[in-house]
Parts: sequence; structure tokens; C-alpha cells
Amino acid sequence: MTSVDYLVVGGGGGGAGLSAASGSNGGGGAGGYRTGSGFSVSSTGGPNSDGVYTVTVGGGGPGVSGASGSNGNESSFSTITSNGGGGGGLAGAGLNGGSGGGGAGGWPSNQGGSGNTPAIPAPAVQGYVGGSGASAGAAPNYGSGGGGGSNGDGSGAAGNGGAGVIIVRYPK
Repeated sequence: MTSVDYLVVGGGGGGAGLSAASGSNGGGGAGGYRTGSGFSVSSTGGPNSDGVYTVTVGGGGPGVSGASGSNGNESSFSTITSNGGGGGGLAGAGLNGGSGGGGAGGWPSNQGGSGNTPAIPAPAVQGYVGGSGASAGAAPNYGSGGGGGSNGDGSGAAGNGGAGVIIVRYPK
């Protein structure tokens, strides 16, 4: 075996907890998503030249009651890293991450967090911006932005982000 295919997903960002002041909370962003084929491996490769390649699965960020959600943790396979998703915003912007967290609704509306952070060159981006919160309607019923996903932009109680995933496949 000289090469493998890989899929590396960072942990999801946690959702923001409900705030009586803003009446809204943004959703956490998905963990960064990276995939590829033909990744070279060997029995003398890896960081210690012993054929062992490091794998780290990132946990999801916790949802925080009464505060912005926390970012998810990065996942990695050898030199391939996918960053955790951004936490959802509470009465503010979503946090930056592999995919950005959603902004909280309110006046003025709050921006979603940036995705693909830190930047991976196109076309291999790892995620997209989170949705912005809406400022239409009357408080406390402003709409909140959804977290960004691995394939596109995003559009109550705090929820925890999901754990990351790593799949390594040996092609036939």
C-alpha cells in the first residue's frame, strides 16, 4: 500500500444559549470538511518514520446557557487538519471556524462567523460563513442565523456540537 483516501471532519460548534435580553441565539457551525485521495503513506513514513500516522478526532464545542457557544475542536490525520466549527452567537456575531457559527437575531442584525478559518486555498475550502441573524419583527422574536455547512452558507436551548469524524480508506 502506497496511498490512502481520507475524510477528515472537525467537531461542530456549540449553539448559543437563550438570552432574555436578545431573545435569540445562533446555531453552531459544522466542523471543517476535507477529503482527498492518493495521500502517500509508507512503512517508514509518519512523524517518527515508523509507519505510524497520527489521528486526532475533535470533540464538539459545548453549548453554553446564557452565552455564545464554544468552537468545536480540530480533527487531523497526519498533516491534514479540519478545524472545528464556530460557536453560535448570543446577542452578537457567530464565531469563526471551519464553518462559521450563526449570528444571533436582534437590532441591528448580527453577522455569521467566517468559514474556512484558517483559510485553505480554493477549491478545497473546508466550510462556509454562518448565516446572519434577522432584525425584522419585534423583540424578543428576532430570527437567528444558522451555522455554516460544509457545502454552503447557513441560513431555544444551547446545544452541543457533534464530534468530528475521520475515515481512512485503502483503495483497491
